[in-house]
Amino acid sequence: MENKTGKYFKYAIGEIILVVIGILIAIAINNWNENRKDRKTENQVLQSVLVDLLSNEEILKKSELKIDRQINETRLFLELMRDEPIDSSFHKVKKLIAFSSEVEDVQLNLSGIQIIISNKIGLITNDSIKREIVQYPVFFEGYKEQENLMRELKNNRIRPKIKEYISLENIATSSNNFSSNVRGLLSDRTLANDFTDRKWESFEWREDFIRLRKHGQDLIEMIEKELNRK
Repeated sequence: MENKTGKYFKYAIGEIILVVIGILIAIAINNWNENRKDRKTENQVLQSVLVDLLSNEEILKKSELKIDRQINETRLFLELMRDEPIDSSFHKVKKLIAFSSEVEDVQLNLSGIQIIISNKIGLITNDSIKREIVQYPVFFEGYKEQENLMRELKNNRIRPKIKEYISLENIATSSNNFSSNVRGLLSDRTLANDFTDRKWESFEWREDFIRLRKHGQDLIEMIEKELNRK
């Protein structure tokens, strides 16, 4: 009788152990499936960010050429004011004004990245990538502040002064309906000071732009390495 009881007891213990092992295996499989789903979703999130970053890089590549030209035209216009205030033709002035006072309006694709930051950033396991994604819009906002400062300088100081001497219609088209005072324009000390301010501010403008673009390029490289590793 005691032997039978002992056998039943051992059998019951064995059954319990098997049930526990089965439960643990089931939990492990479930956890593995959940982790696999999370990693798949993480890859999709990273791919989405990468697509936006690559699109923005193309925008920034083109914008950098325009910004460099605008900055260079500012320098050339100041040289013109210093060296040839009397003999310069309207055609030469018109060519420079078209770019020397302009400010490139950089617009990036940030809506998708902002949504990911708000709702899915926790799915990204690489802390460095997570941090740099969150910082990307911050770098853009910092750049836009300087860009807006440049635009205010153009709209509030440079453009009104140019309009005192030259018709904007004459600049935008080949029209000569309105007379232009090129000598007065190039001899205006206030305008020269405004363009000098623009030249100085352009250093910060370009530095902020380069920081923004480099941040995006570094983030692209980090994400591509992470996706290739998985």
